Amino acid sequence: MGDYEYLFSQTADAMCEVNTTGGIIRINDSCRRLLGVTADLHPLTCFFDDDGAGRLTDLLEKLVTAGETVQFEGFQPDQHRWSSWQLTCLADNRTVAVGRDVTEHHRTARDLEEKSVYLHSIIEAEPECVKIVAADGELLDMNRAGLTMVGATERDDVIGQSVYDLMAPEDRDRFIEFNSRVCHGEAGELSFEIIALDGTRRSMETIAVPLARPGRGHDEPLMHLAITRDVTQRHVLENQLRQSQKIEAIGHLAGGVAHDFNNLLTAIIGPAELALMQVGEHSPVSPALREIVATSERAARLTQKLLAFARQQVVKLETVSLADLVRNLREMLDRLLGETVRLSINTEPPEKFVRADRGHMEQVLLNLVVNARDALDSDGAIAVVIRNQQVSQMQSEHLGCEPGEYVVLDVIDNGGGIPDEVQPHIFDPFFTTKAPGQGTGLGLSTCYGIVRQLGGVIAAESAADGTQMSVFLPAVEAAEEVPQTSESVSTAESAEILVVEDQPQVRSTIARMLELDGHTVHEAENGVEALFRLANLPDVDLVISDMAMPEMSGRELASRLQTEFPEIGVLFVTGNLGVPEEQTEDNQPLVLQKPFTIDQLTRAVDETMRRGVTQTG
Repeated sequence: MGDYEYLFSQTADAMCEVNTTGGIIRINDSCRRLLGVTADLHPLTCFFDDDGAGRLTDLLEKLVTAGETVQFEGFQPDQHRWSSWQLTCLADNRTVAVGRDVTEHHRTARDLEEKSVYLHSIIEAEPECVKIVAADGELLDMNRAGLTMVGATERDDVIGQSVYDLMAPEDRDRFIEFNSRVCHGEAGELSFEIIALDGTRRSMETIAVPLARPGRGHDEPLMHLAITRDVTQRHVLENQLRQSQKIEAIGHLAGGVAHDFNNLLTAIIGPAELALMQVGEHSPVSPALREIVATSERAARLTQKLLAFARQQVVKLETVSLADLVRNLREMLDRLLGETVRLSINTEPPEKFVRADRGHMEQVLLNLVVNARDALDSDGAIAVVIRNQQVSQMQSEHLGCEPGEYVVLDVIDNGGGIPDEVQPHIFDPFFTTKAPGQGTGLGLSTCYGIVRQLGGVIAAESAADGTQMSVFLPAVEAAEEVPQTSESVSTAESAEILVVEDQPQVRSTIARMLELDGHTVHEAENGVEALFRLANLPDVDLVISDMAMPEMSGRELASRLQTEFPEIGVLFVTGNLGVPEEQTEDNQPLVLQKPFTIDQLTRAVDETMRRGVTQTG
């Protein structure tokens, strides 16, 4: 028996000889078992499914050269197995086929493929960026969340490119060094910023581990597998929180200073006005007294800035058209800017409205325009633009506000821009780049406080050719104004009034002002004393009370008056406490901001007596 014959009969491999049509000429036992042959011999092609039979027929027809070898693999449906065959052409149009069962290999390959698909679906569903980076910085793979994070629409936009190109310039070297460490086997974490494909800066945090490339040689560097999170919104909120905490801390101090200062100014303005009325206009001391009043009023305006910064001003919210507000201030803005600065105003109809305090919004506009004017050299241009904007989810994350419809006030100048090192501090209280004595540093921080109090945001964009300050306020529909039908009647008759104030100078000043207007005045140092005195003063028509007092606040006193003396009217005076919106309605006590003049006090008393207001809660 020859070697071939011995091998054919004794090998554990399945062997058979077939003709050009696949008919089996001879077959060994191993092949019978593999094919499931029991008796009659069918063509080899009959043992495979239609796809395998067709491919096998084509291969057999093409095997015409002795010694030529091809590979074939097919599925045997009757045996539910896969087999792999080596077909070698022999002489006399015969082909020897050597086969092996590869069912387990196929099962393993299928399991691996299913696991790969499952793992890929998990990675694609991951809301954070998952990426693989080569040692040289090439981005090898990235999931859908990562593509969105960097502003890519297709994988080809970034895959195969250097991830270093996405880094912010100041973080590029840090990331290169970090990638090198990871690719040398050291896991780590890094915070950095990228510049996305759309040009926006995004803050990132990444955790990376080394990863071996399949089939990696001993000297070949590792790769870097990372999960990266976009923390831009978190950073915005953290910065806003720090800014708010900073402003709140200084605001408490500023509010306290303003409260005490307003009390002092009330005690200065009142006596000065009383003295001016007594000596007459032609007295030699009249100019000095008028200067005292004027200077005190200027000081009062400064305390208003402090109170706005501390968010402790009296606030009266109403539906405001920013376009109308800007147009009404046009003449004042022109005078403020002078002839060398060109002012343009552009409103975008149909305009939405905002809920705001009109006086506060005028202050915001004037502060921003003055700030823009100061950024110009000698001449230049300032544009004031009112527009509507729908803020998307992505824009809201950048701005630090809720998505929705906003009315935007833009103040744009063509000055030299804000230096990079200054930009993080522009809303800081008392921060100024002006020379000593030329600025309080409260302009932009006051704007910030007012805008945040209204539920809005203020943003700055600056370049070498100018700066744009944008105020975003939530848009509302126009409210129907309710006409005032009641008559404005002055109280010609004198009233009996109890003044409740813990500062003796302020209390006596208010009392003298009221007595000059013909009223009978009683005094009390605090709420407890006021209740005691009212029990013995049955004819009191009105209580004028400070809102911030020891032992019992003005609101607590008013609540007691509502219960015990409901017929007595209430007028609040305050040096710093803000008034919620519901306290500004017609059925609530008036609030008079310190310092005030005799005329302002008289009108507030007349209005309170006209209303017959009592505290209702």
